[in-house]
Amino acid sequence: MATIKDIAEKVGVSPTTVSRVLNADPTLSVSKKVRTQVTETAAELNYEIRGVKHRTAGKSEATYSHLDEIVILQGLTDEQELADPYYVGLRLGIERACRAVGLSVHVHYSNEDRGLKPSAKTGFVVVGHHDEATLQPILKQASSLVFVGAEYEKYDLDVVCHDLSNSMRKLLTGLADAGYEKFGFIGGRYDASDPEAIETGERLSAFKEWLVAHDLFDKELVRQEGKTPQNGYQLTCDLLDQDKRPDVIVAATDSLAIGAYMALKEAGKQISDDIAVAAFNDIPAARHLVPPLTTVKLPAELIGKTAVELLQERAEGRITTKRVILGSEIIWRESCRKPGE
Repeated sequence: MATIKDIAEKVGVSPTTVSRVLNADPTLSVSKKVRTQVTETAAELNYEIRGVKHRTAGKSEATYSHLDEIVILQGLTDEQELADPYYVGLRLGIERACRAVGLSVHVHYSNEDRGLKPSAKTGFVVVGHHDEATLQPILKQASSLVFVGAEYEKYDLDVVCHDLSNSMRKLLTGLADAGYEKFGFIGGRYDASDPEAIETGERLSAFKEWLVAHDLFDKELVRQEGKTPQNGYQLTCDLLDQDKRPDVIVAATDSLAIGAYMALKEAGKQISDDIAVAAFNDIPAARHLVPPLTTVKLPAELIGKTAVELLQERAEGRITTKRVILGSEIIWRESCRKPGE
């Protein structure tokens, strides 16, 4: 397992700085460059320790002769991406898959001018939510395009995404087996036109559906607003500032869970013993929190590899649309009891 010391040595900063960056310490004053290096290095080392090694184009087992380049259209700004390491990992997974087969890759964030001039050999990976005005020019230009992380049902185009509903059901089943009965939820307010609310809707819908079916749902234990650690802090404070409190908080993302940790510790609550926390994504910081965070691992590296494979198939002439839904793995750590305990 990559440690904070490993990350610090590679970036050239202190372990304390790495820890504070990964834990989204709001009092830390470092440059955007350092934050980016720490976040990306943490993700890269995580890939390597899981056995997914870097390959160069010269050592690639296959070349994608039907494509020259891949353009990643990120639904977030560069600052928003940096604030959520999951999306950094998602981008790195796509970039690594491209490099492995000798494809150049370019990233365009939502705050950048998108005066793109793609060729017939340009493939597009559309990450997250985009408004109609942004998508239409791309749809007209692209011969190969895949949506990542968000389904656009009205377009008959390829999609690769996570099975978030089933992942939520598995997580809740495990938490119930561990004896939890009062389930809180913190997440973003879902709106397809708002990049700040990516994917939260599906998680909340599954959360509510499962708990209603088991007669455990309490709307007073649900809070929604944004997706940053600061949002997670405030939402958890709101949950604690009432007589009815959860015995476990399910956060839509690890970044929100980091904020929940801050609020719980500030309130003098012991995480796991008093109120447990579980989340989604398994960003590098999750295993370095105290206590380490239970989270649903959504494999960014596999998303990237699958997206590039779908693009190549399209470029080679595949007509039938593919929708690839990836499963997940729950990483049980000390932030809550495990099933059966």
